Amino acid sequence: MIQAVAQTFNTTAEAIRESRGSLERRVIAYLAFEDGLVPLRRIARGLGLTSAGGISNLATRCRTELARDADLSALVEACRGRMKRRPPPFRFPIQTPPLTARRYHRAPTRGRR
Repeated sequence: MIQAVAQTFNTTAEAIRESRGSLERRVIAYLAFEDGLVPLRRIARGLGLTSAGGISNLATRCRTELARDADLSALVEACRGRMKRRPPPFRFPIQTPPLTARRYHRAPTRGRR
C-alpha cells in the first residue's frame, strides 16, 4: 500500500515514513483504514507512529479533504488502482440439510398444533 502511494506521488516509501503531517501519510492512513481493513496499530507501526489514535485522525482529515477536493479524489483512485488486491477469503458453501423422502412428503403445517 505504501509503495502504491509512493509511486502515485513520485516519492519513496522512506520519505513518506520520515515526513510528518504530509498528504501522502493521510492518504495511506485513509486507504489502509477504509479499503484495507488493517488494524490501526499495524498502520501506525508501518508509518512510524506511536499511537493508533493518530491514524484515526489522519484518516478523518483525509476523508474531509476528499469531500472538498476533486484532484485528491483522483489521486486516491490512482493509488487504489496500483494497490495489490488480495483475493477474498475462501468461504465454505452454506450447509443445507439433505432433502430426505420424509421431509419431502411431509404435509405443510397449518400454523396451529
